[in-house]
Amino acid sequence: MAPAVRESVGKVVAAVCEGFEKFSRYVVEALEKVFGFMQQFSGEFKAVGKVIVEFIRDVAQTVAMLLDEAKFSFEEWKQMAAEHLQAVPAFEMVKEYYDGFMANLPETVNGVFTEVMATLKESKACMLSGVNHVITEVMAALKESAPTVELKDFLNALENYLKELQHSETDDQAELKNLYYLFVKAIKSLEDLARSQGHELYPKDFSLSQFPFWSFGSGPMQSLFTLDDIARLPFFFAVRASPFFYKVDDFPTPKELFSEFVPTLLKGQLPPQEAHAFLVGGEHFFTFDNRHYTLSGCASDYVLAQDFEDGNFSIVGHYEGGKLMSITLVDPKDMFELSMDLTLKVNGLPSEFPVHHNAMSAWSEFDVVSMKTAYGAKVTCDRRFKDVCMVSINGYYFGKTRGLLGTLNNEPYDDYAMPSGKVAPTVDKLANSWKADASCGDVAAQTHVHEHAKQCSDMFAGYSPMRVCFPVVNPAPFREACDVDIAIRSGDACKFTAAYAAACHVNGVKVRVPDQCAHCKVGGNSVQPGFSVSLKAPRGKADIILAVEQAPQNEVLFKDLLVPVVASITNDLKAHKITDVKFILIGYGEHNNTWPYIFTTNGQMGFDGKGENVHIPAHTPEDKLVPDGLHPDVEKFAQMVNRMNKLVKVEFARLPYADDVFYLAREYPFRPGAAKAVISLMHSRCLYSPLPVSTQSMRLFLQQKQYEMYGVAFHVLSPITFTSASRSIKKIRQVVGLDKKGVFSLKDAWKEVLDGDVEFRKDLSYDADVCVDFAQATNGSAYSTRNFAGLPEPWLKKQFTDVVSKRVVQSLSPEFTEECTCQLYHGWHPVTRCRVTSRKEVRIHRMQKTKIMRIPFF
Repeated sequence: MAPAVRESVGKVVAAVCEGFEKFSRYVVEALEKVFGFMQQFSGEFKAVGKVIVEFIRDVAQTVAMLLDEAKFSFEEWKQMAAEHLQAVPAFEMVKEYYDGFMANLPETVNGVFTEVMATLKESKACMLSGVNHVITEVMAALKESAPTVELKDFLNALENYLKELQHSETDDQAELKNLYYLFVKAIKSLEDLARSQGHELYPKDFSLSQFPFWSFGSGPMQSLFTLDDIARLPFFFAVRASPFFYKVDDFPTPKELFSEFVPTLLKGQLPPQEAHAFLVGGEHFFTFDNRHYTLSGCASDYVLAQDFEDGNFSIVGHYEGGKLMSITLVDPKDMFELSMDLTLKVNGLPSEFPVHHNAMSAWSEFDVVSMKTAYGAKVTCDRRFKDVCMVSINGYYFGKTRGLLGTLNNEPYDDYAMPSGKVAPTVDKLANSWKADASCGDVAAQTHVHEHAKQCSDMFAGYSPMRVCFPVVNPAPFREACDVDIAIRSGDACKFTAAYAAACHVNGVKVRVPDQCAHCKVGGNSVQPGFSVSLKAPRGKADIILAVEQAPQNEVLFKDLLVPVVASITNDLKAHKITDVKFILIGYGEHNNTWPYIFTTNGQMGFDGKGENVHIPAHTPEDKLVPDGLHPDVEKFAQMVNRMNKLVKVEFARLPYADDVFYLAREYPFRPGAAKAVISLMHSRCLYSPLPVSTQSMRLFLQQKQYEMYGVAFHVLSPITFTSASRSIKKIRQVVGLDKKGVFSLKDAWKEVLDGDVEFRKDLSYDADVCVDFAQATNGSAYSTRNFAGLPEPWLKKQFTDVVSKRVVQSLSPEFTEECTCQLYHGWHPVTRCRVTSRKEVRIHRMQKTKIMRIPFF
């Protein structure tokens, strides 16, 4: 019996082992096939991922820009409204009534709240009826303006769904599935409508139906994204996405909303946080952990901050005779040195702003200059108080920094850490441990005074206008530094308010410095913030912004067209007694650079008429969303996402190029009494939105009114192609440009005043362009760089530039009256904003020598 049992057990074990071995081989073969498939199509997977990430990033940037713009406009309006309200005679009376009302509020609030809740409960049925009425009215308006039948069908279904939510439970999955089908059909109908109008975002050979998520699972890549995939998602997603979730009885509580959005709202506020330290006057140090001490360095270099673990960056201050002369930012490849007169050296050689080299960048803004390394360190110095600088460190370096600006770890006690890691017992030992030149004598720390200076107390205590920030940023270190500076040298207390306002700004609190620290110069008068002065202009000066798109096609045009135009404008303005002409050169649209940059001359904002430091690349690297040789559907998907990205930018955000120029009129601090203009050299066409109902028209309207209000004329130089049904090609090639009244040709170079050919204007057309139309709407003009490039002789190009100059000067020369108001930019930079209240057109005729006009033949 035993041998038979052993034999049976052996067979069973062998069968199990054989089965397990076969199963293992099957699993291994299956995994090999899966990984082989993934490796074979790894390029496609990466390409699709890159496309989606790029699109999401661009949309996020667009939303961020919209939020920043709305926030800025609201803050500006709120400040203006508060100032006007306080100026009303009845303000104090209303304030007294308000104070009395608030004193009695606790006694009545409970009763009022009870009555309100009772009223709400009684009127719930009425409210639901009102909601239905609002939905009906809104949907009726939308359906009336809907340009396609499919869009109307979608709106009808959406209206019915919203109304059903008010009365009964609904099958969200089925309803949303039906809405999705109708929405896709509506989008397709709008696409067909846009393509039929010939818009370049929708070429004739392009269709959304080429892609699987519009074709409901058909095509070679149907598994990428289908409607069935959405239906298989958990039912919870449908409920959370449905408007049913937001019914009156189920509206989310503030706590739920906070829990949902806190990661986004607190971006940059959650650990690890970016940290900021300040250096004021070269001798007042405010560490990353908000500790303050005072000392003056000898003739040596001192380490202000450095990454002591990986050596990614170092920030060094150079002192001579106890004064800070420069700050140097060093990373593994480059060294940028910013002097206290705000001039720049790159790797030891003088340079102008902006500069981009390897991982380092340096740029100038209207109020500050900055240098930064991609390794996570940045230095920013104020243009008004040149010795007020902020050092910012990425939160990645938490616990990894040492230097005179302390150790970033939220522990003030070890801010005196020396290179060895030990904590120095005194400030002088700390300073002497971080000096680079051992032969330099030891320095002694300043003794902090215990008496408070009155001007410092007014700014950092009591009823200071900055008190709203006291709970967020401790004012004690800044008040202490102010007291020391006043006691030692009767210094300027206002530079400490600027540093404190900057500290509040980076912590999300907007404050304004006291009035004694901010005033504007208007017509020889000192004007406090919030006050206005009326001026007649132009008062012998003009401010002209030159905005240059840094595209390769503009390299020759910048030298041959824009530079001669600048020289001609300067000369022509003298005839109108405008001799103080300031040009500001701004570049934008450079490859991989999102924001415009201000070019400087000797570290100061201004264009010297040469532009030797202006870099316009000879060619732009092709930025492909996907590499060559991939699946055709992947390439089509990438093209669709790229067009959608452009459409989002055109419709909901700043135009990729034009809006950066448009907004300069609001940001740039034009001088009071100066004539104002913006001249933009463009290569890219400014597209109109292809949507029948667009927010772009409203934004353009508001920007146009803003230009008119500030008296800024916009002129554009771009490759416009003119056409005419009745004029010859020769006549069209002689066209220089146009405005809303007439056309300017080469022969107008000999005229004193340019009126333009009115009849020719009626017959001249060009491709739709936002920038060209915007220029004509703002007392400006538009010129064809295409016609300029086609001129065969230098003297013809000279006539072209003369015409441009004359027309620009005509927009600058009329007399006008403006009301100039002193405002605070970022809370501590006084700027004057002048609004035109009246304008007088004046033509000045002058005698000139007879010239022989040569008629061009080409």
